[in-house]
Amino acid sequence: MSAPVAGKPAPAPPEPEVLSVQPLGDGLSDADLAFVRNAIRSFYGLDVDLGTPRPLPAAAYYEPRHRYRAERLIEHLAPDPRGARRFVLGLTASDISTTTRSAPDWGVIGLAQLDGSAGVVSTFRCGARVSEDGRRVRLAKVAVHEVGHILGLEHCATAGCLMHDAEGRIATVDAGHDLCPACRAHFGTTRILPAQDVLPWPRPASIVASRPSVGSAVAMMPTKRSLATSAAVSR
Repeated sequence: MSAPVAGKPAPAPPEPEVLSVQPLGDGLSDADLAFVRNAIRSFYGLDVDLGTPRPLPAAAYYEPRHRYRAERLIEHLAPDPRGARRFVLGLTASDISTTTRSAPDWGVIGLAQLDGSAGVVSTFRCGARVSEDGRRVRLAKVAVHEVGHILGLEHCATAGCLMHDAEGRIATVDAGHDLCPACRAHFGTTRILPAQDVLPWPRPASIVASRPSVGSAVAMMPTKRSLATSAAVSR
């Protein structure tokens, strides 16, 4: 333990890291925004604020498929690096898409910069064959996943980890429930994650019945500040 040097002011505490949840367009409920905000806070300990809703940018609209290009939304959202809001996650009820190795325009739930500053998540594909509460849980899980990418987490091979690559299956989103020990350890001492004694959602029955072994293999290795996709459930 060290004492402050006489005559020198104590160093100022570091400013809290702020992530802004930015609503884009219409169709998002207050309950959706609040649940996503609380889930991000509970997993990463960030100071999360809610932005004033903005219209979806016309430059991101993809006329042939009547939806919005996710990477263009991210470009629109990326915060000023000189500002207090270091990270931003856009939320929209509109369909979003990106380019994959096999398709020039593939519908996705979420997309984010890896080790960057911005991402975007859509509710559009979250509601298939689930209740309203189930849809909201899917949305928040994908939001936690995309914020993980923004903070530098890559895809994880551990079943049940929220960073597990969905590989086009919404069932993978449903099975995710927590960050695995390997993903939690990724940050070392640079970012202390809150303990997850109580999850924001129920633990899936299949995970309770069969606890997966802890793994640290990476399913995808995008380069720094490239884009990492979440579940893509249809074209």
